[in-house]
Amino acid sequence: MKKGNKIVLIGLLISISLGIVREISAVSIGSQFGEIIMENLRLGETYNTREMVNLPLLITNHGDQKITIFLTVLKPQGLQLRKGYEPIPDTNWIELSIDRMEVEPGGKGAADVIIHVPSDEQYARRRYQVLIESVGKGGGNIAGGVYHRLMFSIAPSQAQVK
Repeated sequence: MKKGNKIVLIGLLISISLGIVREISAVSIGSQFGEIIMENLRLGETYNTREMVNLPLLITNHGDQKITIFLTVLKPQGLQLRKGYEPIPDTNWIELSIDRMEVEPGGKGAADVIIHVPSDEQYARRRYQVLIESVGKGGGNIAGGVYHRLMFSIAPSQAQVK
């Protein structure tokens, strides 16, 4: 290969590498909704984290481009599960007010997290955990994500208290 072609090839590779590094650094999200614990929720009741603990799911875009953030409710697996908690029986217990948000650079997006506790006594006196995944995607093929842990206990039913 000629010396001139090697220089062009090296320059091209450096340009591509710098473009990729810039794209990776452009997607950066954060949240204060890292791990939330709520105690003694009642069977058959509905709770909103914004109302109960004054904490909506708030996502901050620390990057330098507008991103779309996708929110998904997941059952924790293996090492994601905290000691003393079991995976939520059904992710439908958790409702998100939105599942997607557009966030400008330096901006914030918010979603309400709503817990619907079934009225079935088999769930009383137990502790559950659920994960909420936030994935921010910018203009390229790179995404950044954060897991949020929501843990809660369910109080004894009226019949169990008697």
